[in-house]
Amino acid sequence: MKAIVTSAVLLLAAAPAFAQGPDPARYASVSSLNWQLESDFAEGSGIRLVLGQQLSDHLSVELHGAMGGDDSVTLMTTDPTPVAVNGDLGLKQLFGAYIRASYPFNDSVSVYGTAGYTTVKAEFEGDAKFTAGSTPLNRDSFRESESGSSYGGGIELNVLSGVLDGRLRLTADYMVYLDTSGADFEARSVGVRLDF
Repeated sequence: MKAIVTSAVLLLAAAPAFAQGPDPARYASVSSLNWQLESDFAEGSGIRLVLGQQLSDHLSVELHGAMGGDDSVTLMTTDPTPVAVNGDLGLKQLFGAYIRASYPFNDSVSVYGTAGYTTVKAEFEGDAKFTAGSTPLNRDSFRESESGSSYGGGIELNVLSGVLDGRLRLTADYMVYLDTSGADFEARSVGVRLDF
C-alpha cells in the first residue's frame, strides 16, 4: 500500500512534466460523502477532499481523502459468550490513489471513470453503561482497517461559467471504494471542483 501511495504522490508532483498542453490543470474538489457499509448495515455522511493533476485532456491522477459520519449498529461479541452490543460505527479515515479517464461531451458536460486503490478505517464505540441481562459490560471500542481496489464514475457540469473565469464546476459521482470479502464500502458524492 505504501508503494502505491508513494507512487501516486510522486506522479502528482511530476505530472506537469508529462502533460501535453501548455497549461496543465491541477484541481481540487470538496464534496459530501454519503457512504454505505455492507449495503445497508451502516451508513453515514462525511466530507471528501480530492486533489488531482491532469496528465492530458482525458487522463488525470487523483488522491481522495475523506472522514466523518456514523450510524447506530448492533455487533455480536465472540468471547467468552456471544452478546449483542449496541453502539456507533463511524468512518475515521478514507485514503486512496486513482487514475481517472474523462470524456467531455462539450464545454459544459463531461463524464469520467476512476480506478485505483483505497484504505478505509472505521471505528466502533459501544454504548456507555450497556448491560447484558444484569451483568454490566465495559464499553467496547475498536478500529478496523481494510484495503483494496476501487472503481467508479461521475459527471461534471460547468454551469458556473461566470464564476472564477469558468474554473468552478459541479461534480457528482458514485464510487465503490472497497469490494472485498471482508468489506463492501461504497459512496455517492456531490460537490464543487476548482481548477488552478
